[in-house]
Formats: sequence, structure tokens, C-alpha cells
Amino acid sequence: MTSRTVGPYKSFGAFTNYAYHLPLSDKLNLSLGTRLGYTSQRIDFMGLTVRDEINDLFYQSLLQSGQGTQNSFLVDFGTMLYSKKFYFGVSTSNLIVKRLNGDQLFNLNEGVRYRIQSGTVFL
Repeated sequence: MTSRTVGPYKSFGAFTNYAYHLPLSDKLNLSLGTRLGYTSQRIDFMGLTVRDEINDLFYQSLLQSGQGTQNSFLVDFGTMLYSKKFYFGVSTSNLIVKRLNGDQLFNLNEGVRYRIQSGTVFL
């Protein structure tokens, strides 16, 4: 579970992970994993303080857009090939996102991301 508050922005997330480890040989394993999650994001523009509320066009456009709220369900996958000497993995973020409700305010951070991780032991 995660929770974050920064000024007028609030977010909450609840996630569960599961991984299945499959031995390929005596020294090599493959891990297949998934993550299910729920995220809630909200921004309250009424809590912002500006010097000139009437003439600040950016502030007025924020007020007209209303409260920004978005609730989403997401699913991600990953795989890892590993041994005692190395690992190599590929995972996703926001691969499957189902917006439960909300406006267009939080669309910028919903892009699909792919990550590659690798490591080795030098001994």
C-alpha cells in the first residue's frame, strides 16, 4: 500500500504481487510474475493560494476544470531469468489500465513503460 500527499495532490495505491518460479535446470531458473493494483489520485485546486486569483489565467483554468479525481485498476507482468551468478529481467508498468472513473487530468502519467534489469556477481 502507498499513500502520498503533496500540497493539494493526494494519491493512494494498493497492490498485490505473485510470482511463480520455474526451475529450467540445476543452475537456471525462470520467474513469471504479475501485479494487480488499484490507484486513486486526486487534486484539490481550491487549496491553492495565488497572489491575484482573478487575473491569473492558469489558476482560473484550473478552477474551471473542477476537482481532478481518477480511480484505476491495473495489471502488470514481468519475467526474470536467474541463477546464483546473474539475473536478467523484463517488466511492465501500466500495461493494462482500466479507468474506473475520472477526468482527463491524470492522462499524462498513464503511459506504458517497459523495464529491463540485469546483474551479475563478480567473484
